[in-house]
Amino acid sequence: MSSCSEIEKSDCSPGRTGRAPKQRKLEERNWRNETTRPKIFSRNDYTVGWISALPLELAAAQAMLDESHGDAGKLEMDNNTYTFGTMAGHNCVIACLPAGVYGHTSATTVASQMRSSFPSISFWLLVGIGGGAPTDKADIRLGDVVSPGVIQYDYGKMIGDGIFERTGILNKPPTLLLTAVSKLQGQHRTEGCSRMLSLIDEMMSKYPQMSPRYGPQDSGSDVLFKADYDHQEEDSCQKCNRSFAVTRPARQSCAPVVHYGTIASANQVMRHAAVRDRFARDLGILCFEMESAGLLDNFPCLTIRGICDYADSHKNKEWQEPAAATAAAYAKELLGVVSPTSLRELQTHRLPKSVLEHRELCLKALDFDRRGQRGFAIKDAFSETCTWLLGRPEFQKWLDSRLLHEHNGFLWIKGNPGTGKSTLMKFAFENTKQKTLDSGAIVISFFFNARGDELEKSTTGMYRSLLFQLFNGLPRLQKILDSEISPSMLNSGSWCLELLQYVFRLVIRNMAGQPLICFIDALDECEESEVRDMVDYFGELSELAVSGLVTLHVCLSSRHYPHVTFDKGLEMIMEGQNGHGQDITRYLDRKLANIKHREIAEVKTEIIEKASGIFLWVVMVVDILKRAYDQGRMSALRKRLREIPPRLKELFKDILTRDKQNMEDLLLCLQCTLYANRPLSPGELFYAVQSHKEDELDLMEPLADDGSVCRFILSSSKGLVEVTEESQETVRITFQSILSQEPVQETVHKTIHKTAQFIHESVRDFLLNEGGLNELWWDTRGSRMLPGHEVLKVCCWNYLTKAYLFKESRLPDDIPPQWRGHETAALRQNTSKSLPFLHYAVNNVLQHAEAAEQAGVSQTDFLSYFDTYQWTYMHNLFETGRFGRYAERTRLTYILADKNLSHLLKATLEASSLHAIFNNWDCRYCGSCLHMARHARGNTQRWASPFLAAMARRNQQVVRVLLTIRCTSYATQKEDLADLFSRPSGLELMKERRSIGYDPTIFEYAMTTRDLPLLRLVLSTGRVDLSTARVRGKKPVMFAVETGDCPLLMTMLDFGADPNEHDMWTLDSPLGVAVTLKQADIVQLLLERGADPSQSEVCHRLPSLHEAVMIDPRVINQLLFARANMNVHVAACRECVPCMRWLFQEWVDMNPNSHDSGGSTSLHYASSLELCDLLIDGGADLNVRDNEGRTPIFSLDYAKVQLLLRRGAQVNIKDNNGYTPLMWVAGLECSRPQLIQLLLDNGANPDECTDLADSVDAIDPGTV
Repeated sequence: MSSCSEIEKSDCSPGRTGRAPKQRKLEERNWRNETTRPKIFSRNDYTVGWISALPLELAAAQAMLDESHGDAGKLEMDNNTYTFGTMAGHNCVIACLPAGVYGHTSATTVASQMRSSFPSISFWLLVGIGGGAPTDKADIRLGDVVSPGVIQYDYGKMIGDGIFERTGILNKPPTLLLTAVSKLQGQHRTEGCSRMLSLIDEMMSKYPQMSPRYGPQDSGSDVLFKADYDHQEEDSCQKCNRSFAVTRPARQSCAPVVHYGTIASANQVMRHAAVRDRFARDLGILCFEMESAGLLDNFPCLTIRGICDYADSHKNKEWQEPAAATAAAYAKELLGVVSPTSLRELQTHRLPKSVLEHRELCLKALDFDRRGQRGFAIKDAFSETCTWLLGRPEFQKWLDSRLLHEHNGFLWIKGNPGTGKSTLMKFAFENTKQKTLDSGAIVISFFFNARGDELEKSTTGMYRSLLFQLFNGLPRLQKILDSEISPSMLNSGSWCLELLQYVFRLVIRNMAGQPLICFIDALDECEESEVRDMVDYFGELSELAVSGLVTLHVCLSSRHYPHVTFDKGLEMIMEGQNGHGQDITRYLDRKLANIKHREIAEVKTEIIEKASGIFLWVVMVVDILKRAYDQGRMSALRKRLREIPPRLKELFKDILTRDKQNMEDLLLCLQCTLYANRPLSPGELFYAVQSHKEDELDLMEPLADDGSVCRFILSSSKGLVEVTEESQETVRITFQSILSQEPVQETVHKTIHKTAQFIHESVRDFLLNEGGLNELWWDTRGSRMLPGHEVLKVCCWNYLTKAYLFKESRLPDDIPPQWRGHETAALRQNTSKSLPFLHYAVNNVLQHAEAAEQAGVSQTDFLSYFDTYQWTYMHNLFETGRFGRYAERTRLTYILADKNLSHLLKATLEASSLHAIFNNWDCRYCGSCLHMARHARGNTQRWASPFLAAMARRNQQVVRVLLTIRCTSYATQKEDLADLFSRPSGLELMKERRSIGYDPTIFEYAMTTRDLPLLRLVLSTGRVDLSTARVRGKKPVMFAVETGDCPLLMTMLDFGADPNEHDMWTLDSPLGVAVTLKQADIVQLLLERGADPSQSEVCHRLPSLHEAVMIDPRVINQLLFARANMNVHVAACRECVPCMRWLFQEWVDMNPNSHDSGGSTSLHYASSLELCDLLIDGGADLNVRDNEGRTPIFSLDYAKVQLLLRRGAQVNIKDNNGYTPLMWVAGLECSRPQLIQLLLDNGANPDECTDLADSVDAIDPGTV
């Protein structure tokens, strides 16, 4: 898990409220510390590698950083020393070649080690100084910059006549960088200059001490001598004859010039003007240097060189620092052209194919049908409307990142139904997305849709949609999927809310300061409890924004009810906005422009007054008034306007009851539109209404044309249902050959299809929430209204029955055995054309029956005459899944269990013998389950039994129904179905069995696959003893800790697992293992749930914390906050300098003189001079004794003893045996003459040393 990632935990789930006060204090302390200290990122967060050859080049690179980061660490075998920071929006890691070791080999070694420690680096920049090669065509001056091509001019072979043939061909820099160079070159030509001078000025103002050396130099010192004039034997060119200087015209500007051409690389310095000119003439060389050839063949790299001399004998160091500054400035300007989001092709082609495929599956699992269709269906803003929003102070303040502390990044737009909030939100989203193209901000959106399926109107669907947009917009974030999402979690049904919030938080924390702007519309079309939880969650994320860790802007829109309180934010009310009223006026002016009458101005004024800001009311009324005007005169229009009620509710009622024609069709049309499981197509709605009365449905009649269908819908609904066009996007993510290093390709297929929907969500509110449909039903039929799902069930079943009756003319005799293929696809398409409502009816007749049963309408009679064979035939015709088809004689109970129709299943079981659900299935034996699972494919029933089908599909409600029913037909067995939770189940468990070599339990299967809903269901039965259960040989809590799965661990603790339970073999505790693995969020959760931080086993995990400090300092911070009894000598033993420094800074009770069991202190263990100094400065006693009476000076480390003596350690102190340090060293079998010399030089008494004679031969004469 990334060290930058953080998730706040509660007693229930990640991302929830209700945190303990102790945790709140810890979080406040963490955020406060993170804002005052350099940010610490994980190694995976760095995407740009920067290599300098000289310290003076490194200084220029460091000074160009926009922000410095803390130490992110490195691999153990990496010998480089790094600088971390952000430059032009990119996270950069900078390294310098070892002092005095230059050339190709050194550069390759540094880059190789850098790549190992920082696997996410997309490209390298080799930035520094070089020698220029001026020619008649290239007027190169000192301080200029050359980039980007490189050749290795000293690699080749000698052929006849002493001719040297170059054979080395280097790879080109990455295409992404070459295109960025082209773009920057074009900008320079358009604007007339570069930004290098301004960037250098910024560096000087930030670091004034660098100005004398790195600032612009006097052009008078820029002298180019003729090639045949060699340098005189002096350090400078003061004695060189200026009469041999090349005369060059003065430049009009002092700004450095960028030359685009070839850089020559070799393992030797070019210091000969004649050879320089020959290479420049023959190869077009502009610059000479020594490192680039070592990188280009092995790394995606771009070389940038500042000209510090002319590659001749007149070399001097006066221009080295200014040239390094101009090269660094150009590199920074170039990075500003490269968008962080465009690093995708360079990041993904080096990843293993398995990783790419896993990411593709994750993205497909996040995606869902109709994602984003609501936003597409919202009509665009009318011409010149909505622009007023951009000038509102609330909107401008919301987008201003400098004011985040005032509003936490929140803007909430509220308004009455029909005021045009969704249209305004769509306009704001598209406008903001267009205006932030060049800023690097990511703009995402979600539009709740109460008329859509479950995911379109739930926060689960919202998080999935937002994550899908983020992962596609910022591909570098996809690395989160590698560690957080296991293959078994990719089933779309397994995206629980807690997991989505957890992943979303990780994504936000890993955006590295990149702004995120999020628009979420129509919160009132989602469940109120989900909205409140979402607002709390985003409120917690906004605290991160205020702390400076992320830049998050969230714009919400909803009606005034329900009212959700949030701590801090901006609010804008639609009613009363001058701009909104002006939009209505513009709309009326355009729509009523054809009415040329002197009273039209008065009519507009009256409309605006009656509208009260409800844009939808205006839209509907305009159409009504135009029809009235077309049928008569202005008096008819004025009369109709006076009759129209001013409120939407009364307007809808007026439209529906104004005449009593076709009231039956009206009710059916409204109910089918209200209760359909998805928006129906115009043809589906047409035949659904026709199918309610079976005797009126004649499938032998020719199909109605589109015009007739649309007229029927408009007439039946009296204009409240309209035909809209929706765009459905299918994103196909393909990964080309890894060897060919082709970039990721995304293919987006857009299909436009028509649906019949209400003209506005307020129509649905009127019919359902305000009693409009009940009132209409009572007025029409004088009886209690039937549930809409019962009506639709009847429509579906009647249509299915009629379709099967006319099977010979409309349906094929045999269904192709292939579940996919051209023949099968053509058959489905032809059937859908001839029977438009059949596909919906087959897929939804049982679902509507389930909803009706749940609403109290008994389905017992329906189930008794339900023809399973007939339904199965038509279901298999439309089924596109590989294992989705059913056998011809599949029992209804299996279908209901497989489809998760728990209420229908319960009704079926209660009305019939329970023996049916156990046909050919013995629940006592594990082998029986596996045996039937093996033969499942043969009869196309994949899971062999209703229970196994429910388990495999994660159909929790069905499983609960089965768990409540005892198998009375097997009375002698006396077993409950819950016993199966301790037995293997299904094909998936067979795969698990083969991989681990034994039969896992269902509990173990749920644990290893991270199936949290199934796991909670298993644990809720009370059949699993967490103190004795094992998961792959480990206790459940330890398994969750070692896998780093916080939601899994939280589930274990919620069901009573002991957070202090030790491993019976290793005696490790969960907290100790979490500390070792540097799992900060796991540590925090365990401490909250009662883990004991004072366990000695936890304290002795400190040796590994020298890495934890660099990667995630919160691990130590949490332990310190919990008052863990840390033995600091352990850190000293492992030379943990960063860890010790952190302890001194953060631990008020830090005691550097604490003893271990042997009496040793941190200073006894320390060998690093830096660590020794740190301990002594922190109060460590130089003469503290261990159990044997020895002080830290009793050491064989020469450098350490020298340091201790210099800091005041007693040289003649004696241990418990009466030995001084000199006596102790001299008495060793292997003598240390240099150490003896040191002790003697610092006052050691040789008279007490009886063994000194044995070592005297190795000591300089006269010392004793």
